Amino acid sequence: MGVGSLVVGDAVGGRAQIPGNMFVPIDLLKPILGDLIAQGKASSKARPWLGINTQDLQGKLIVTRVSPESPADKAGLVSGDIIVGIRGEQVQSQAEFYRKLWATGDAGAEVMLDVLKGTEVKKLGVQSIDRETYLRPKPVY
Repeated sequence: MGVGSLVVGDAVGGRAQIPGNMFVPIDLLKPILGDLIAQGKASSKARPWLGINTQDLQGKLIVTRVSPESPADKAGLVSGDIIVGIRGEQVQSQAEFYRKLWATGDAGAEVMLDVLKGTEVKKLGVQSIDRETYLRPKPVY
């Protein structure tokens, strides 16, 4: 049992490219359920967020969307870029990308990405943030 939390482009892996939903196992939800009900979020430190959507396609992690004014946008990532590594370590799937991204530290950590732009691999430093600060509505006067 689990709770659906993220639409993914390839739910079954391989070449099928069948979209689906990623589920958080219920045993991971139980320890933070009280926090979610009381505060709308877990009380643990926020994970780094860059503001990109990606799709892994034949061992390549392709940027499919960059959120406007996000850390990734400010660092120069664009749709169509291919992320080939984090901190010099190769990545070939979304799962591997997120494991390595979250291993860089809490939100606010600088994340060094190796990005294939056209025919050249560039090293881009992206200053991660807490996703909530980006998504929270800004006051309008």
